[in-house]
Amino acid sequence: MQSSYKIARFVRTSFKDVRTFVPHVAASGATLLALTGDEMVMGPMSHITPLDVQLRYKDTAVSAATAIRFFARASKWFEKTAPDEAPYSEKALTDKLDPFLMEEWSGHMDTAIEYVSDILDMVGYEESSKIARMLVMGFPSHPYVIHAERARGLGLNAKDASDYGETWEVMRYWLGKYALSQEPLHCIRYVCPRAKDSESPEEEQGGCETPTGSVEKEEA
Repeated sequence: MQSSYKIARFVRTSFKDVRTFVPHVAASGATLLALTGDEMVMGPMSHITPLDVQLRYKDTAVSAATAIRFFARASKWFEKTAPDEAPYSEKALTDKLDPFLMEEWSGHMDTAIEYVSDILDMVGYEESSKIARMLVMGFPSHPYVIHAERARGLGLNAKDASDYGETWEVMRYWLGKYALSQEPLHCIRYVCPRAKDSESPEEEQGGCETPTGSVEKEEA
């Protein structure tokens, strides 16, 4: 969550106009990166996913939103029933709720909503908080498919890929080249063009300064 948020802020503060492309899937943290675009270009097989926080729990990964939803469901069981009168199954499940863990997970969810809302604010969305809450809390599962039409229904500026013919084909090329490749580390490479008012060959051949150091330029 922290890495995606920092990268998204870096993109929005480094460039005035941003257009993102989702040739296939932008899941979880990649959804936040896709949201940095003034326009998010999607095709018929494209989708993003919700941004509910995934946390380690008993040797597996679980959604913090799932825990919060269960707490809300369990709370309703005892609205009109005393604990001693509740069915054994309901009482046994609620006895396993850890208040410290629930509060910690709730804090993670609030953090995610704040991060997403901040990025949407930087893009210029007027209902950033509403959209952020839906993306973090509004879907039943982490891999839920949010296609272009559903994204527009949330208020996101999702554009049809057919309007970006040549560029979209380039994105599909990169997808085909790397879709089934695995890397031990996530890596983002980018090209920083030379400033228009500069004619220094040293600058053109040099690197780009980043918060973590310099990145050498690559051939586009």
